[in-house]
Amino acid sequence: MAQRIIFDKYHGTDRNVFVSPNYSGVPLCELLDELVELLPVTHSLNKLDVNYQRNGRGKWRAKINSLLGFGRCDIILRMNKQAFSLIELLIVVTIIAILVGVALPYYQDYVKETRLTKAKHELDIIKQALIKHDTFEERAYVASDPRVLLGKYLQDLPRDPWGRDYEVDWLKGQVRSLGPDHSLERDNITVDYKPPLTLQKATWVDTDNNRQVSGGDFLRLEFSRFLNASASGNLDYSNSSATGDLWFSEDVVIGTLIPTATVDIPGYYTNEILIELATSASDLTIKLGSSTVGIAQANKKIMDFSGRYANGTYNATVKEAPAVEIIIKAN
Repeated sequence: MAQRIIFDKYHGTDRNVFVSPNYSGVPLCELLDELVELLPVTHSLNKLDVNYQRNGRGKWRAKINSLLGFGRCDIILRMNKQAFSLIELLIVVTIIAILVGVALPYYQDYVKETRLTKAKHELDIIKQALIKHDTFEERAYVASDPRVLLGKYLQDLPRDPWGRDYEVDWLKGQVRSLGPDHSLERDNITVDYKPPLTLQKATWVDTDNNRQVSGGDFLRLEFSRFLNASASGNLDYSNSSATGDLWFSEDVVIGTLIPTATVDIPGYYTNEILIELATSASDLTIKLGSSTVGIAQANKKIMDFSGRYANGTYNATVKEAPAVEIIIKAN
């Protein structure tokens, strides 16, 4: 059964539509599919110069499309679509700008936190090297350049995340990075490599070698940090933990201990205090192996170079936690 299909390219505004009594307003691609299905397999069109039996219905469809001046159906459908308008493009650009504005602060914070984490990690490595140095060497580390540690205690020493060298403040027992601005202390990253200032060891020094506690002998008190001798006046001794700077157990005769002025504490290179025994001192002055000494809670003269008091409550903002008393032993 043959059907005559008329294509009027001037009918209406859509050139992609067949117009016929039976197919009014039907898209060309749909009519073309129906036309191909109606053709017999053995039929051939001399006018189209195509052997349908040889090429199949797919070849017919392609040939008819080319004669009519149209491409495949999906191409026809895409031709009818409109491009982005200027307003739509502006909306997209605005959305992208908003997203960038929201994400940028988070990215900046991420970069900042990454640099801080890197600096703290590297400072901790230097800290461990300094602790090893002070443990195995005969004297404490007294240099500001951590490169002195290379080879024996450090395998590598990178710069901080801002491209500058790390620094050691050996007086304060700290290692630090000067931060992004490399000047003001407000953004410094500081790590303590020494423990808080506290009394660590107390020994009797027999200066005359008579094997007895006597006048002219000394008590040597060793601390965990270098001592700052900026306070004025003598150190106050007490048999009570609530008063004075140093408190001794009740079996110590503090009247035989010569008051030591803070200015008598050796300079920057010491963590020791020497207390001389008066001429009246005897074996009754100190019971070696049982008498004790500690930092009194009211201490206000024994401090380090960071301005922190040893186990004291003189300044509530910089006080250190109280420590146990130390037994006085023979040297």
